[in-house]
Amino acid sequence: MRVLVTIANHGTKNRAFLETVLAAYRVMPYDVRIVVLSDRPKDLGPDVEVRVGAPTDDPRSLPFAHQRVLADGIDDHDLFVYSEDDTLVTAAHLRAFVAATDRLPTHLVPGFLRFEERPTGTRSYCSFHTSFRWDPSSARTINGLDVARFTNAHSAMYVLTRAQLRRAIDSKNYLVPPHAGIYSQMVSAATDVYTSCGLQRVICLSAIEDFMVHHLPNIYLDRLGIDPHDFELQLRALGEVRDGLRSPSALLDGASDLPVRGRQRQVWGRRPFAALRDAVSGVAGPVLSIGATTGDLERELFASAHEIVAVPVDEVLGALCRDRGLTTVTPDLDAALHELQDARFELILLDDILKHIPNPPALLGLLRHLLRPGGRIVATVPNLRRERVARALRRPGRVEIPRVGAFASAGVHHTDGAVLRSWMRSAGCDVVSERYGSPVDPDRDRRDPLALERWLGRTAVVVGAPPLAARVPEPVLEVASWS
Repeated sequence: MRVLVTIANHGTKNRAFLETVLAAYRVMPYDVRIVVLSDRPKDLGPDVEVRVGAPTDDPRSLPFAHQRVLADGIDDHDLFVYSEDDTLVTAAHLRAFVAATDRLPTHLVPGFLRFEERPTGTRSYCSFHTSFRWDPSSARTINGLDVARFTNAHSAMYVLTRAQLRRAIDSKNYLVPPHAGIYSQMVSAATDVYTSCGLQRVICLSAIEDFMVHHLPNIYLDRLGIDPHDFELQLRALGEVRDGLRSPSALLDGASDLPVRGRQRQVWGRRPFAALRDAVSGVAGPVLSIGATTGDLERELFASAHEIVAVPVDEVLGALCRDRGLTTVTPDLDAALHELQDARFELILLDDILKHIPNPPALLGLLRHLLRPGGRIVATVPNLRRERVARALRRPGRVEIPRVGAFASAGVHHTDGAVLRSWMRSAGCDVVSERYGSPVDPDRDRRDPLALERWLGRTAVVVGAPPLAARVPEPVLEVASWS
């Protein structure tokens, strides 16, 4: 088998990692041609071709140079690899890729997940961060191979067969100038093949160990990623979804996972911050959390609550919630409302979920009838007033989310404290309090006036409660009545 490998290597910082990567290719039992894309001449040995120069004056465009190299070699090679200089690819990875590809349709490309390793040998799965998660509805078996989609398309490398590479080139979206898309420019070079070239990346669950690649620097340990326990829980849950034992439905579609500021919904590392802790303090009775992810946030916020019920984002994340001691219901709002119609809660938490709901006031109006007398709803939304300030200051990476009609065009509502207050009041709730805080800096205790906080705080927290004197009769919870 003839393999064409391209590796992006800028500067000298990663030279030691690059040598490890090159050594792995040199011992492969294949005919391997290695091309290193560099910003300067380098002597990497007689078996390594070094091509100097980025496609544009921007040094971050260097990774895009690999696409022309692979395209030019399409008739002379069988397998095509692109990787960053610190991502270890072995012969076992290529064997597994070929074996899986033979059992999948051409447009489905076996992809890889990244891990890092602690000195003890324990792994941290760093592909799992921010908003990226499994898509439960994608779990299926094809020709005896279990596969599922993971919403993070970036693994700092990819492998293609000749047929897959030709399909990408024929799409007219492969040999394109360097650019930033839904991912940053450097990441787009490694993900365009999946996002715009007619190919779909899937993870082979049947042989998951063969599709794990080591990110050699191990720089994300204790910063992002998940541990083996949570990783295995999710794999088991995917199997249950695949076998029809759990629902494939989800509260959020994949658009909330894209790395676009203002549209994301954090899954991993969600932390309570001062304004949110203050809003839920003293709660001991049953709690309902809409849009729970790992369950860690709820466990920390409601340590003394005798029962926490969660409507998880999906059943894969629901497995983590159950592991943390939460009770879960179906991750579908209509089904969940029917399951819970006879339950009553001291507090209902909606943490950064309302911006993804078609009709937030209608949902809040239904949820208020699940409250005990004196109960309250605590909701948070990102304060997009900050984005308006950032755009005015010409900060990069800010996306325009219009104040009117945003859900139809962007899939999320424009949100800030005023919008959340209006939703609460439209649902028949009195606004008890309004706060602002920062999940990024959760322990900072701001002393700014509220008027200033409305512009500076990252997240708006509003507490609402139905007026006891004006409680209306319990509604009939019709399917889709909140949408």
